[in-house]
Amino acid sequence: MDKHTTLARILRHGVVPVLVHDKLPPLQCLEQMLEVGLEAVEISCRHPEALQLIALAKRQFPDLAVGAATLMEEGRLRQWIVARGHPLPSIQQVVEVGADFLVSLLPFRETTYANFAPTRIIISGVSTPGEAHQALDWGANLLKFANPHLLGGPDFFRGLDPATYGTFPYLVSGGMKANVAAGYIEAGVLAVAAGMDQILGADYSALQAAYDEYTMREKLTEYVATIARARTRAQPDVPYESGDLARIQQATGRCLNI
Repeated sequence: MDKHTTLARILRHGVVPVLVHDKLPPLQCLEQMLEVGLEAVEISCRHPEALQLIALAKRQFPDLAVGAATLMEEGRLRQWIVARGHPLPSIQQVVEVGADFLVSLLPFRETTYANFAPTRIIISGVSTPGEAHQALDWGANLLKFANPHLLGGPDFFRGLDPATYGTFPYLVSGGMKANVAAGYIEAGVLAVAAGMDQILGADYSALQAAYDEYTMREKLTEYVATIARARTRAQPDVPYESGDLARIQQATGRCLNI
């Protein structure tokens, strides 16, 4: 999948579910996501079979934009994690099995952009305006602010926008229940990444014990609808549905590096 198509599919609904290592059946979850119209998903590299899941998802659902999340670049820390027994794949490995976009909690280094930005959407973890500025200069397409409630919630983004000319393309994750996520959309955030625990809420444990497609579709539909309503209220003139990144970039003023 080319970069423009990947980013358009992330932004169309602005909802990116995250699959982690739990007892939900991943392929059935992906089927339900597609049925409700979602077009992008993250598979966390915390999952011990992340590489196999990414490859399987791309093979069975070729129109789904699949991201590899919780990535970590080569270095001593990654070596330490692998030595302790976690099969944490490298960025090169997730690209080789078909990941369409790359996501990290931590800022990516310049070499990662040089190696992978030509063919992959990059969503870099940042926590300060300086990190965000550098990531955009190097080629990031979206900026991931994780657990933004620790930064001050939606008001953090409202306060950051004037001094940055409203150009930072925000994606937020961590604690993104539907009503919480809607507040960030109303503050100008482009997309949210949400774990299934946040999307399913009180049904999360029950669905792990006995999976129910109807409940999964219902909860996904409710989540997507909540984000859509927030976009209608706060970003009514942004043509997300068009998939036209040039128009989306123009309407939002956000630097997507396309």
